[in-house]
Amino acid sequence: MSSLEQQATDRKARLLALKLKRKAPGDSVQEEREVKRSNTEAEAHDSIPEDETATEEVTTGFRNYDPVNKDAVSGFTAPPTLRLNEHETVEAVSYNLEREVLSKFEERAKKGFESLLSRDETDKPRKVCLEEDLKKDLEPQLRVLKARTDLAIGSMVRERLQNLNKSAT
Repeated sequence: MSSLEQQATDRKARLLALKLKRKAPGDSVQEEREVKRSNTEAEAHDSIPEDETATEEVTTGFRNYDPVNKDAVSGFTAPPTLRLNEHETVEAVSYNLEREVLSKFEERAKKGFESLLSRDETDKPRKVCLEEDLKKDLEPQLRVLKARTDLAIGSMVRERLQNLNKSAT
């Protein structure tokens, strides 16, 4: 056996050991099958001369394939129309659901708007408190903007004075 083939079989054995190490403890039957398969493959590679070609059996994983129907498995077990009545369609159900959600949203929006219109004078301290909180949050940004504004005003005044001095002389 050449060194590349030996390295390949060693790598397969290491990967299989890692795979078995990661598996759950309840998969012992599957583990035994894989160990036996890897051992027989290693023995087969050792016993076959290099010039002969070995035919390997291909196994299917059956994750996305149904061997009974010989077709791809989509993952859905029942159609989406199974829960519908005879005369309902998916589009009609979705339209009704959309209308229901929008009507609930409109009711909540109207209630919120009406409560804003019917505020008492007792809510004024709360409003003032909110304004103070907003001012407190924006104060650092306003300081920076005020400094920039002052610099811009100063530079504009200097430009006007320089233009006046140039025009006067």
